[in-house]
Amino acid sequence: MIRGGTYLGFSVYGENGAWSNTYDDIASPGVTVADPTGPTPTNALAWLSPVGTPALIAGVNQPIPCLISTLLTNGSISAGYAPTSNTATFTTWIPAAISNTSPPFLATATLQIPTPGLYYLAARWTDGTFTYYGISSNALTNAVSASAIYTVVVTADAAYTFPVPYSLANGPYGMSNWPAASPAGTYPPHMIFHRTPIQDPGKFDEMFANYTGAYNLTSASRMRGLDDDGFSWINTSGVGQGYLGAAVLGLNTLGSISNTVSWTCGLVTQGDGVTARVQNVVLQYSLVPSNAFVDVPGAPEYTSAGKQTNTAESFSVILPPACDNKPQVYLRWKYYHVPVSGASGTRPQVRLDDVTVTGIPEPAALAVLAALAAFTARRRF
Repeated sequence: MIRGGTYLGFSVYGENGAWSNTYDDIASPGVTVADPTGPTPTNALAWLSPVGTPALIAGVNQPIPCLISTLLTNGSISAGYAPTSNTATFTTWIPAAISNTSPPFLATATLQIPTPGLYYLAARWTDGTFTYYGISSNALTNAVSASAIYTVVVTADAAYTFPVPYSLANGPYGMSNWPAASPAGTYPPHMIFHRTPIQDPGKFDEMFANYTGAYNLTSASRMRGLDDDGFSWINTSGVGQGYLGAAVLGLNTLGSISNTVSWTCGLVTQGDGVTARVQNVVLQYSLVPSNAFVDVPGAPEYTSAGKQTNTAESFSVILPPACDNKPQVYLRWKYYHVPVSGASGTRPQVRLDDVTVTGIPEPAALAVLAALAAFTARRRF
């Protein structure tokens, strides 16, 4: 095995799925995983809360020079904008030229906005692996002129974290209660809640920070502790503690295969629009602590469409073999918006409860397979 250019010797049992037979021969599954010592994403969140001060764009297609200041050291950067009426729709990303190659790595770009109004000016930095964002936070209150310069500060948020994996070698994992009185910044065992800067995140819009608010709030976007009913997500027109979201569970499945996940999703409140908005919850997984999540194959997906308040459904799925015998597996229940033509009103509040994960100890599974093989061999004679 080679990691970071250093030879680490041959694989050992239990490492990245390697296994052994009764003669202690080691076999590799022929797969690789990301180096856990490598970088984890830190994401620019200057535009979460508060989201900065909007620029008043008085003219049409006027050149708007943007001065971008960042501590990031490589990659490419561009400038964009979004109307204050829909801050999720940043658009017209114009490449910026780096004008200072020492900290604070200044870059400039020129935007042209076709319609007068209030806008947030933004920066987007891509380092080849992750994308970082920043939004204007200085007092942008004057009408734009060709000589105006707006500063967009891009910052890294270290609060984007993943939970410590729970070892299934200690028995099944379970979560069936999350009190409303839980202190802000705490989470159920081996779980963390993530949020996003997008008001109505879709299935493929990523999470960018931890939820650090209280669980007994009564307004704006928030997570709620429901005691014996678990916890819930609800987004509103107010950013509150940050738009939601996802619940991430960390697992250590070393020595465990055919891992089964069971959970309950329920509708706490339905939307009040004539055509109700729709929120779904999908189960995803990743083998590294990053946004590299994919849907769990065959996992049923919860939808609020057509559901009645105070109803619930139970689900169960076996994780794919890629999740067997791994030192870290991250499961994510993602609460996301499904566009529906003509939908309006409040957004559905959906809860998650009764999460359990069980696995079959690998030695027991191998013994069963060996017995079946022996029985099959005997039947041939």
